[in-house]
Amino acid sequence: MRHGEASFDADSDINRELTDRGREEVLRSVKGLIAKSCVIDSIWSSPYRRAKQTAEIAVNELAIALNIQPRLTPDYNPSKVTDWLYQLDESVNSVLITSHMPLVGKLVSLMVDGDLLHQTSFSTGMVVHLHADNPFDGCFTLKQVI
Repeated sequence: MRHGEASFDADSDINRELTDRGREEVLRSVKGLIAKSCVIDSIWSSPYRRAKQTAEIAVNELAIALNIQPRLTPDYNPSKVTDWLYQLDESVNSVLITSHMPLVGKLVSLMVDGDLLHQTSFSTGMVVHLHADNPFDGCFTLKQVI
């Protein structure tokens, strides 16, 4: 999930906050996940303020604990993120990640296509639901976009 619309009125990119519209975008997307009966075991967020605020909205709606992952920043290496993601505890079957472009677009490309050639475009607050029986790069299918 890409964070909701964020204000540019901040002392740094890390401290940008969601706008009211951004909060509405995120709430609409999270309610869309609930309406489609998407089961989520774990929520992981970028340490940036707007992504954490996005995750907190999901936490409030889904009643799941929030985890912060320093790898989920905009320009982090997507291969290192998938290496970490695929090694999560076996009891975790479904993860909601709140992060940023270009990382979320690169992650979807890597997980679905197995490469970074066709980066997926995300609007603010958008969620992409991926599924794989075995989590390996290129083995995921795109189930839905919310």
